[in-house]
Amino acid sequence: MAAQKQGEKYNHALRDFGGINTQASRQAIDDQEFSWLENMMPVGHGNLISVPGPTLTGVTFASNCYYMKSANIANVNYMFCFCVDGSAYQINLSNYAKTTVAVPGTFSGANSQLDQWKNDLIVIIDNSGYYAWDAVSLSKITGTVTVTASIAGTTLTVTATSGVVSIGQTVSGAGVSVNTIITGFIGGTGGTGTYTVNNTQTVGSESMTLVSAAPSVGTCIAVYQSRVWISNNRTISFSAPGSYTDFTTTDLGGSFIMTDSTLHSSVIQLISTNGFLYIVGLDSVNVVSDVRTTISPAATVFSNINLVTTAGTASPGSVVPYYRTLWMATPYGFYGITGSTAQKGSDKLDGIFPSIASATSFSSGVVVINKILCLAFMFGYVDPSTGGTRTILTIFFNKKWFVASQGDALTQCATCTVGGTQNLYATDGSKFYKLFADSTVAINQTLKSKLWDMGDSLTDKQVLKIGVESIMPTVAGAFNATVDTELSSAPTSLVSVSVATWLNNAGSLVSWINNASATVSWEASGYIWFRGDASNFGKYIGLTITSNTPGLTIMAEQIQYELRARW
Repeated sequence: MAAQKQGEKYNHALRDFGGINTQASRQAIDDQEFSWLENMMPVGHGNLISVPGPTLTGVTFASNCYYMKSANIANVNYMFCFCVDGSAYQINLSNYAKTTVAVPGTFSGANSQLDQWKNDLIVIIDNSGYYAWDAVSLSKITGTVTVTASIAGTTLTVTATSGVVSIGQTVSGAGVSVNTIITGFIGGTGGTGTYTVNNTQTVGSESMTLVSAAPSVGTCIAVYQSRVWISNNRTISFSAPGSYTDFTTTDLGGSFIMTDSTLHSSVIQLISTNGFLYIVGLDSVNVVSDVRTTISPAATVFSNINLVTTAGTASPGSVVPYYRTLWMATPYGFYGITGSTAQKGSDKLDGIFPSIASATSFSSGVVVINKILCLAFMFGYVDPSTGGTRTILTIFFNKKWFVASQGDALTQCATCTVGGTQNLYATDGSKFYKLFADSTVAINQTLKSKLWDMGDSLTDKQVLKIGVESIMPTVAGAFNATVDTELSSAPTSLVSVSVATWLNNAGSLVSWINNASATVSWEASGYIWFRGDASNFGKYIGLTITSNTPGLTIMAEQIQYELRARW
């Protein structure tokens, strides 16, 4: 910056918009960064765009929803929501029709997870058992099933059943050979009908008991390499190839225990992405890969290596893939794993983390905002300006972060790809929302610029004028502004200079008067320059701009100032 002279007027404009930076003090961040940036997306040079607001879908829950995840069944996109009363619901994301998956008391109400099997059904693990749901009916795979059946050769004929018949179940009863296992469907698909068993025998119609080898409890579930993987504490079970019901070792299912000390506690999350099965702990990440079967002896083998130590998460809902990186939230930052390297990606947010309400409250997703694919983390935030707790999202794209708010009471979010676009959905426990979906709803925007020293931190500056260049939507909006220094903030009025005037046939000005007998100004939409006289003194000067205008774009922030005394 060229040398400036005392008493002369100078102009400063910010157009090269960066992201938020809470790591350093407001005086020390880069010139183009913001100390706070909420609901305004720094897309590019002269292009700071407001984000859309949420849409309330009309779906409600009688009990608090504590877990949600999307899946596609028969080419229909659904969000599944599990509630604390043990119920679960399926929401069709094309019309928001809600279907009951399970009535209250079915699930534990505290610990459920699901994943998609092909696009035929979802598999669910819960403290109450292992289940499958095909968009119509819920089947419990674990537990004891009593059937009336007969066996001729290797064909089991079931004429009555108390539950679901599935591959991998062990059959026992009078006259049934030891280690008889159901190995396939013939004319039955879970109910009465015919099935294949592994042992040739003849048994008349008898009461038989079917017991599944699938885990009866668990905390995490993932589908990887045509198998279902379920974790329970440190034990991970996996199904036979191509089956979600058969966990028998004879069909190449099995289990293993995480014995390494790098996993200090239990498995927190399982997730299949980038060609690996990630096993996430509180402070470590392992990967399973190269899953294959051997002939002699017949077994399933794979590689299981520790990828990361000292980085993990306590929030299973925060683990999310974004492009080729697996992200997760910790109480001290957001970390991304790319290849074999874990790296903190949230340095610019360090000032936010001391105000996070709960170390385990994180959820995450990916979402397209203003036609850009973004990473989002949602959590409770104790706002230092009010002392109250509200929900915010920190949004990442193109190496920039900014903050978004879509509702103060939201508790969690989840992604679903609909029509090739990643959408983000959320709940406050009782209601269901689509986020960043309504570009017409008013949403509060806040921009706090750097406190600039204008190249000389020893000289006082007097602010004379401020301005905001903007592109307004069809309905023109307004801004509130304060001129900030290291000592104080002074409110300043911003008035549009893009005003439409009305003339009559004689060329005379027509005045419009409102109910308060005040003259109404008609502001144009499109490009509008707001400006106003200002007054404040300090060695550092900056702006706080707020608005709630939907569809707003800011092109520049401007300050005119004058140098005063040095030292």
